[in-house]
Amino acid sequence: MTNESKFELNIDMDMNQYNEVISTCSLVDRNFPSDYLTAQRAFEAYVLITSMNNVQALDLPKNRLKEYNKVRNQLYSKIETTDVSRTFASRYKEDVGYREVTAGLIDIPFSDFLNTFEPALDWGKNLVGYSGGELVVDEKNSDGQVVLLRERMVLANPWYILGAPVADMSKYEKMQYEEDSVKVNWMVTKSADGSVFFDFGYVLFKRYFSDEGGNRQEKTLVFFNSLLKTTTGYMEKLLPKSMQIPIVLKIMTYMFTGYIKNYRRIILEK
Repeated sequence: MTNESKFELNIDMDMNQYNEVISTCSLVDRNFPSDYLTAQRAFEAYVLITSMNNVQALDLPKNRLKEYNKVRNQLYSKIETTDVSRTFASRYKEDVGYREVTAGLIDIPFSDFLNTFEPALDWGKNLVGYSGGELVVDEKNSDGQVVLLRERMVLANPWYILGAPVADMSKYEKMQYEEDSVKVNWMVTKSADGSVFFDFGYVLFKRYFSDEGGNRQEKTLVFFNSLLKTTTGYMEKLLPKSMQIPIVLKIMTYMFTGYIKNYRRIILEK
């Protein structure tokens, strides 16, 4: 148990909730607006998701496969030099949701990264704006790796200037371990202050090989993929939805690229 502030864990051990984590989080791999094949940012997010998860784009019509490969090459080339984020509005349970797909590299071999950073325990408390929380590990595997945990996480809310409270969320998390990757899946089920309406997805930490100047170098890829909606304070009443959406999406881009930048700073300073 980690108790880092006044924000004590407020959800119980519940295997029924844990059993829903993977199926719920996998929705982000296929949650797209109906026009994603022609909406550029949504299509680029689709390309990132399928390629990062080594999934073939089998549902694409033939006339889009060429464009898919072109966009994939462009995005991978861009990731070599900067963090890449694609945000767009989508739907979830008859409500507007905000989607982000964000990727970045840390210039350290994956095994060295894991010696410095334990994804299950470290991913949340090292987010920009982390204000405190508590986590409890409920299960480890035979290798001693954390598989199930509950976490209350409180983050600074970018909408505080508009009267929004801190982003207070309690979530069930389930880890998936592969030889070359660790995936942290999270599903928020409670928000003590009502600031988070829904929030689920995953962050993938993965071995990545970069070809810089013809030299193959191993690095660590960080890949966020999530669907969320939080309160935006007075903006919800001051602006029509059509004006709110682009503002929220812009802020989300800064948030998630900021998370990766903070991971990079922490890892490379050690």
